[in-house]
Amino acid sequence: MRHLITIFLIFAQSFSVLTFGLNAPTASQWVGLNKIGSWKTAQEAAYPELVRRIQTWAENIDSLNVQVVIGTPSISNKELAIDKLRSELSEASEILQSRIFKGGDEISNKKLLAAMIQIRRRASGRSELGPQIQKSLLVEAAYHWNEGNISLARTVAERAIKIHPDGQTVSFGQWDNSALSQFNVDAFDSFISQVKSKQTRNCAIQVVTVPVGAQISINGFRVTNPEAVVLASQSSHHLEVSSSGFETMKEMISCKGLETKKIRLVLNQGREVSQLSQRESIKEQDLKSMLLVEPAEDRFKLFLYTPGTALDEIPLNHPIKLVELGSQAENRNVPIATDAAINLFEKHRLLATNLQVGDYERDNPLPSLKSETRGENREKKWIESPVFWGIVGGVILGGAITYFASQNKGPSSTTSDWH
Repeated sequence: MRHLITIFLIFAQSFSVLTFGLNAPTASQWVGLNKIGSWKTAQEAAYPELVRRIQTWAENIDSLNVQVVIGTPSISNKELAIDKLRSELSEASEILQSRIFKGGDEISNKKLLAAMIQIRRRASGRSELGPQIQKSLLVEAAYHWNEGNISLARTVAERAIKIHPDGQTVSFGQWDNSALSQFNVDAFDSFISQVKSKQTRNCAIQVVTVPVGAQISINGFRVTNPEAVVLASQSSHHLEVSSSGFETMKEMISCKGLETKKIRLVLNQGREVSQLSQRESIKEQDLKSMLLVEPAEDRFKLFLYTPGTALDEIPLNHPIKLVELGSQAENRNVPIATDAAINLFEKHRLLATNLQVGDYERDNPLPSLKSETRGENREKKWIESPVFWGIVGGVILGGAITYFASQNKGPSSTTSDWH
């Protein structure tokens, strides 16, 4: 009988642990609230009421599970413009890439290509946008290759490869999520590999920083080994060095041919931060994303913004009008399109926790995992299942509790792309 009671206690403990693991509520996402653009007197007067309603709208969408915080720091217009450009270029590249995979009509694809190139021209010279520029070049190369223009595809691919300090590119197979793709991913990846093999990289760079261990990036790609970087020649490259508590330093590197360069950069000490602002910065560490409000004539637009990653406009079921904010009647219909908003918040939740695709592609090209990425969805083995380990953990914990109770009773860098 005693053994049966022990087994029952173990099972009950494991079941409770498993149940909690499956049903534990996710932590709230703290989202700041700020305004952008030019505001007129009437719009400023309506802002407090707009803030109140936005808080109500967002926090009452259960699936979002967000807390909207006002009084967040002002936004740098320069950083906002760069992030907006980053989002535009990423979106344009993804749209064209999708059309290439699905076999869109020729006229539409040409228009999408022209639109993407136009955005990339505006991004030219922005070292922070190196990963997005590289992807757009790869998508353009895929377009020309798919159309049979191999020579032009090779030229564009060379520019994409030169941007990365190690000459790496993400396999196109990692972007192919469709089993019915009409694009030959394996053949294109083989083409890119051939272009890489013929590229000359003989500009050796060694970067020494003060303080030691500063973060180094070239053309927007993080450098993991600054003592052994070999860049493409006949190109210009953006070097950026940053470290907490120091001012960021930027410098251009020009490689004309076979060269060896040693670059020593001493960062200036940043301005001291007051104890008050230190406390505020600690408090705001969880405010990774924010809602932005922008006036547009007699109505307002909402954006979801994660600094350094993305800026997306939140779709609305109906416009947020200035005249309605001045009325006493509360609009019970939430203007935010719930499903679209949930998808955006989930996207930015991942970005805010540093799981964004940009960083993953930048630091982990993963060429060896292409076959697994493109293969069928691999079923997890029983030993990899979280349910299995939840049960095991519960059994172990339950057994330990039972035992002690019985004992004690008690986380293109070519010159044409950089100006």
